[in-house]
Amino acid sequence: MKITILGSGSAYGCPNCFNDWGNIKDTNNPKNQRTRACTFVEIDGQSFLIDLTPDFREQINKNNIKNLDAVLLTHGHYDHIAAVSELWRAAHILQKKLNIFCSEETFAEVETCFPYFFKSNHESGSDQIIWNVLQENQEFEFAGIKWQTFQNKHGHMSTTAYRHKNLAVVMDLEELSDTNKTRLHNLDLLIIECNNGQDDKARNGHNNLRNILNWTTELKPKKTLLTHLSTRVDYNEVSQTLPPEIELAYDGMTLEI
Repeated sequence: MKITILGSGSAYGCPNCFNDWGNIKDTNNPKNQRTRACTFVEIDGQSFLIDLTPDFREQINKNNIKNLDAVLLTHGHYDHIAAVSELWRAAHILQKKLNIFCSEETFAEVETCFPYFFKSNHESGSDQIIWNVLQENQEFEFAGIKWQTFQNKHGHMSTTAYRHKNLAVVMDLEELSDTNKTRLHNLDLLIIECNNGQDDKARNGHNNLRNILNWTTELKPKKTLLTHLSTRVDYNEVSQTLPPEIELAYDGMTLEI
C-alpha cells in the first residue's frame, strides 16, 4: 500500500491569500508551503483519492498521477469538495467511470453546492460519475478492497473517517469518542488532522497536538502523520517537539506500509 500526501494544508492553504503566513517563521521552507489536505492511496492496483480540494488539478498534475478509480469524501466543506465540479472532466480524460463514496450528509451538501452537476443535460462525462451514499458506520467494498467508516464531530456537522486494514485517515474533528477509539487500534499508520497545532485554546471544530498526543498514547499506532496544517504550524518548530513515531505531513510526501 502506497500513500501520497497530495496536500497537507488547512482550508485556506499555506500561505493564506495575500501571502499571510500567520505564525510560520520560515517562509522559504517548502514544507511550510501547503495546498489543501488531500491523500492519495494505492492498494492492489486500485487508486483512491480522499477528498476533492480546490487544488485538485494542481495536485494531480504535480504528482504525475495517471489513474483514479474512486474518491472517498470526508465531509461537505468547500476545501474537501470543491473539485466535485471537475469530476466529469476527469472521467472523460480517463475514459472510465469514477465511483464516489460519501455519507448522506455529505451528499446533501454536494447536491446543494453543485445542483447543475446532477442535471441530465450536464456536460459529457457527468453520467460517468457513480455516487455511492453510505449509511452511518457502514463498511463497504470496492474492487475487492474493504473500507470501514465511522463519523466524528466537526462543529455542526459530522465527518467520515476511513479505515482499510492497518491504515486510517481521520480528517476534521474536534473530539474522538471512546467508541471511535476502539476503531483505531492496531494501526500501522494513522493520518489525522492537526489544524490547530500547539494551540489548544481554539474552539473551531478542529484538533490540536495535545489531543493527538493523548490519543496516540492510548491507541499506540506505529506511525502517526499530522495533516490539514494551518498557518499556526511551522514545520521545523513543531517537528522538534514531536516523538519519533509522529510526523508532520508535507505536500508530496510518500509512505509505504
